[in-house]
Amino acid sequence: MFPPNLANLTNGASTNGNASSQSDKEGSSNEDSAKEMAISRLAPPLLVNTLHAALNQALYYDEVALNCNRILQEARDLLAMMKHYKLPVDGEEFNNILRLEQVIHMTTVTKPMVAAIKLKRVQTSLEERRVKLHADVNQCAMEQATLNVSVQAALAGAATHLHSLPEKLNPVARPLMESIKRECSQVHVPHTTNIMHIQHMTSPQSASSPATPGLWNFVVPLLH
Repeated sequence: MFPPNLANLTNGASTNGNASSQSDKEGSSNEDSAKEMAISRLAPPLLVNTLHAALNQALYYDEVALNCNRILQEARDLLAMMKHYKLPVDGEEFNNILRLEQVIHMTTVTKPMVAAIKLKRVQTSLEERRVKLHADVNQCAMEQATLNVSVQAALAGAATHLHSLPEKLNPVARPLMESIKRECSQVHVPHTTNIMHIQHMTSPQSASSPATPGLWNFVVPLLH
């Protein structure tokens, strides 16, 4: 134990040292933030434009490409068979099937049409193919959506760190919130930090604030 006077002196030195250390850390942090912002603003316009475009596009990924192509071909084959058996599938909604959403729609709306077929053998064959295709396309769409959440959140994070927010903030904020809702907890901290960065950049005090205000009013309801 220290004598009383020495103990007071030691505690005072420790307190002053901690305060000085804390002040140095804050100064270093502010300096690092300023440097990071200055560097990020040097991002090439082509990179920024590409990020913004990708945030507004429907992307398909190699991980589901083969399965997706198989499903689209099976949908066209099933549609051709339905036409062969005179089912009313000649409308515009069935022409030129190119997306998973179209296959989901087709396998849903044709259910009563197939059920109404009087020839039992034909009805059973078409129904089995329809049910299998419906299950396959929904599974593929789910995998596509999972990949899309991760990729879109990564793109939104990149745009945030580059201090290059688009005029409309939804394409950046929504992927981050969707990722926090759906993905594992490991991504919650960086994405929450990105949202806080967006809030800071869109505050009235920020010189880099885009035209769209009130991001926090949009984000808070999504957190619940």
